[in-house]
Amino acid sequence: MWYPFAPFAPFAPFAPFALFIDQPLNTASGPVESLTFLVDVALCTLAWLVQGIMYPTLKQIGTERFLTYHTWYTRRITWFVGPLMSLQVILHAYQVTRVDVGTTVVFAALGVIATWLITGISAVPIHARLALDGLDEPLVDRLLRVNLVRALVWTAIVLAWIPGFRI
Repeated sequence: MWYPFAPFAPFAPFAPFALFIDQPLNTASGPVESLTFLVDVALCTLAWLVQGIMYPTLKQIGTERFLTYHTWYTRRITWFVGPLMSLQVILHAYQVTRVDVGTTVVFAALGVIATWLITGISAVPIHARLALDGLDEPLVDRLLRVNLVRALVWTAIVLAWIPGFRI
């Protein structure tokens, strides 16, 4: 049995997941599942950082510097988000194709599909408009609402891994 939190046991008093150190993930646990969990946590964390810091900053930049900053930001964030989201799809697709697929795996895979749809249908077009038109505060507010949905979906995906969480 693979226990993904066991390496963190020395830090248990300081870890938010201390209660789960001796418990396996919600699925048949192994290295692939642990990697999937870590990618899910990384995307969830990134989504909340974007929600709380990066997107609100777009409104603080000012119109004269907005296009330069937005171009700089989108080019750099793509190097983080693109590989992580791609790896997430590959890992969840692998898990769905296994024989012992449970509701947690299906739930998480549907969440991954939802994040891709939200990103492609809403977030990318909003960024494209911002790149062409410059600062538009109502559009940034819409981007914040869209990202909030993504952050909540990624949070649900991560929670599905936690022992005791049931769908």
